[in-house]
Amino acid sequence: MNCILIYNPNSGSSRKLTKKLDYIKTRLCQKFDSLDIVPTQREGHATEIAASACGKYDYLILCGGDGTFNEVINGVAGKLNLPILGYIPCGTVCDMAKNLKMSRNIKKSVDLILTGDVVKHDVCQINDKYFIYVAAIGGYTAISYGLKSASKKTLGKLAYFTHGVGLVFKVKNKPMKIKVTIDNQVYEDEYSYVFVANTTSIGGFRLNEGAKLNDGKVDVILIKKSFLNGIFKILKMFTFGVVKLKDKNVKKFVVPECSIEFDEKRVWNLDGEEGLIGSAHFKVLKQDVRMIVAKEMEEWF
Repeated sequence: MNCILIYNPNSGSSRKLTKKLDYIKTRLCQKFDSLDIVPTQREGHATEIAASACGKYDYLILCGGDGTFNEVINGVAGKLNLPILGYIPCGTVCDMAKNLKMSRNIKKSVDLILTGDVVKHDVCQINDKYFIYVAAIGGYTAISYGLKSASKKTLGKLAYFTHGVGLVFKVKNKPMKIKVTIDNQVYEDEYSYVFVANTTSIGGFRLNEGAKLNDGKVDVILIKKSFLNGIFKILKMFTFGVVKLKDKNVKKFVVPECSIEFDEKRVWNLDGEEGLIGSAHFKVLKQDVRMIVAKEMEEWF
């Protein structure tokens, strides 16, 4: 079997990762007959590398944060003969690692790649782009991609918190007039936040525990405006989980496909990265990618 290892030298834990590259290479060579190691050099580079790996490599191991993961997904989604994915989390938050209960300890991550099980995971399509766990829009959804890399490296998750607190008082989050179409049913109202999620956590906080990650469906969560632009609704959702939160200002749908339309030029946050602008059509690519996870995670799939 052959493998390609993609790593982001600018991720949150890049120094630690660089020091461990020889160790990672030695361990992975116990499983793979050949191993190519390629660092990303610019934004979007991981997408290019991942796309070229389809049909050429049996496995693709990625080292980085949620942004690197998203780039890899955009490289392999919908392709034929795509490699099995393994993950060594090295970013600031690493929501995908949290979703799949992966350790951020490099040794344990490599152990998992060598001994874990392979499962099929859904991928979500938004227009001509892809995401693996969440698309979001609203005043505070810019927290993750609005941070400079230097701040994330220095402060870690605290950087997101301090940046978010600042946005609470700076952002004027005017509710959006939104039209949601699901199975020819139309829902129209004003909302401050929209989440399209295939995940159990967002931003390191638990959300929607018990969600299935390969059932061909996503959770569409719509939140109306309230005091402080709805930030208390967000805090309640992250604290109690949307499944447990019963609020007349929160709507939730579980769907395989939907359209979300609005006139404003709002930017979608895709897996923590700045994405496309404006209205979007969502479609789940059921069980599109294969990933290595811990054996105890099989019940989630």
